[in-house]
Amino acid sequence: MQNNPRPDNTLIVVALEDELPSIHVPGWRVLYTGVGKINAAIAATEACLVHRPEHLINYGTAGGLRPGLRGLVRVHHLMQRDMDVRPLGFPLGHTPFDVTGHIELGGSGVTCGTGDHFVTSPPELQTDIVDMEAYALAKVCRHLGMTFHCWKYISDQANDAAPTDWATHVAHGFITRLSGHSRRVRLEGAVTLRFFSCFAKCTRSGLSIAEFVRVDTDMPLTALTG
Repeated sequence: MQNNPRPDNTLIVVALEDELPSIHVPGWRVLYTGVGKINAAIAATEACLVHRPEHLINYGTAGGLRPGLRGLVRVHHLMQRDMDVRPLGFPLGHTPFDVTGHIELGGSGVTCGTGDHFVTSPPELQTDIVDMEAYALAKVCRHLGMTFHCWKYISDQANDAAPTDWATHVAHGFITRLSGHSRRVRLEGAVTLRFFSCFAKCTRSGLSIAEFVRVDTDMPLTALTG
């Protein structure tokens, strides 16, 4: 059996409790870091040094930049969109004198640009989605030798309407107070909960997450990658 994520070897990391209340992932350890790269890096490092997980799963909301992108998506490539030291000759998105650069997770998915500002217009560093924590968490995992997984729920289109859309949709990635919610919200919430149930099933079946998604007819990979 492959060393798949399990409740005893995995830390789920989310910026805000509204994005994924722990009651919806019973048995799993969930860490809420607060918003932004620094908060995420500090909280994740402290938790990882205490719990020593083998896997870290980052879940949360993201702004979509690629037309038609919606629902739950897997991130396979991460960039730091607000690291700009071009006046000194360094490429946009690269930290000076740091060998890390962009972070590749492998497999299929979307590209994500992480930065400490809420995006309401296309940033200069082009990616499929934008968030405020994932790159920092991926870098923590790289330094501590953990496997990083990143899945994001598209809450807005990173445009002028993004602040209102995010506030409206921040909790739509999971099933919560269903009264008054649309059928679309309930369906999207079901996809997210279905995704987290994969980890428990992977443990029992001996499949990797990617293999499980490919053979699970209830949740094909295309449903998770937009």
